[in-house]
Amino acid sequence: MSFEKFINKIAGEYPRFSIHERAARIVSFYTGLNFLIGMVFAILMKLGFRFVEFQILSALSFYLLYYLLTQKKYVQQVVVLCVCMLSVVFFIYWFYAGGLFGPALVSGLVIFYLALNVAPPQHKFLFGIYILCVIGVTFLLSYQHPNWITEYPKSNQDYFHYATLVLQFSGYYIFLEASTRYCYQYEQHLVNRQNRELGQANDAKLRLFAIISHDLRGPMATLKGILNSVDEGFSTPEKAQRQLLHLKTMTNPLNNTLNNLLLWSRQQLEGLHSAQELFAVGEILLEEISLAIEDAKSNQIQIDNRIPTETYVFADINQLRIVVRNLISNAVRYANKNTTVVLNHRATNGENIFIISNTGSSIPIHVVEEFNRTGKLEINDSHNKQKNRGLGLQICRDFVKIHGGNIWIDNSVTDKTVFCFSLPKNTNV
Repeated sequence: MSFEKFINKIAGEYPRFSIHERAARIVSFYTGLNFLIGMVFAILMKLGFRFVEFQILSALSFYLLYYLLTQKKYVQQVVVLCVCMLSVVFFIYWFYAGGLFGPALVSGLVIFYLALNVAPPQHKFLFGIYILCVIGVTFLLSYQHPNWITEYPKSNQDYFHYATLVLQFSGYYIFLEASTRYCYQYEQHLVNRQNRELGQANDAKLRLFAIISHDLRGPMATLKGILNSVDEGFSTPEKAQRQLLHLKTMTNPLNNTLNNLLLWSRQQLEGLHSAQELFAVGEILLEEISLAIEDAKSNQIQIDNRIPTETYVFADINQLRIVVRNLISNAVRYANKNTTVVLNHRATNGENIFIISNTGSSIPIHVVEEFNRTGKLEINDSHNKQKNRGLGLQICRDFVKIHGGNIWIDNSVTDKTVFCFSLPKNTNV
């Protein structure tokens, strides 16, 4: 067992136990241990039965405090009692161990140091004043009543006892400083992790805003051009029909982008929530295919749905609808003309895997690996002269993840782009 694990076993895991609670546990445990050691030395030094009895009772008292602290019972009251007991022990020990000119002198500084470590932050000043008052009263009484002080039988025993106390009390400093350092390292690690997560979140937002601006700029420029044509007048009815059809087709991805933006912003403000239920995916697939069919026809693209109508999933119906809509829209948008977008399904023991593939511009292998690892997909598509497929896929990934599934690109297929996502099966089906 490492020293850090040993300290944590005595003090309790941080942050379940606060720094001052850990200090109180260490002080209670180690003080009880010191009294047990003191009992052995008292026997060896023949200091008398009353002194041995005092050591045993003190050890048992501090181990009782330690037990209460481990159970987190009456923590604040036990901490106050611990400091009071330390001050009482100091008062008694002062007269047993030679007073101002004996080895008990060093215990005054130790008691003050322990009180400041054990005290909650808001009570450090009061605890410090209390200990200083106890030390002051002890000095005064020992000065007025020197006959109360117990002398050592032999002159060299006080020096031996002094060296013993220094060794014993040094353990307080080592244990408490190790505990404080561990808590600081834990907090530092937590802050570093939060900073990394915040940096990643900011990077993601900047990237998504860039995606949004790009996805909106193209359709808006097309819309502006069509409106200019309307204002100038069409040369032929056939041209007007083509422009209106193009306008209708163009509004689908624009509407999809706005819906994605709305969902993403709501997700950032409220967090992801999922109301899962059991249902067949057939109706959803038909609805989402119908939304993409006009765009597909304008590019001579077929949509082949091979997913059985009665394929049941346990999911949030609205979130699954968004996932399917984005993947079909992307597959149609980036497919080559006169090709087919295929929707397929594969069932395994624990999950349903949905597969949406098209024949279009290939995605570089390093981009595929990056997406499968992090969910980021940033490419320059020379076929459509558009950059990446980002915001929709980011939302798809979030929705699939919250269901306990995964989304990835199958890199084993070289002549197609194959997006897959999985959803766990409901155990009752």
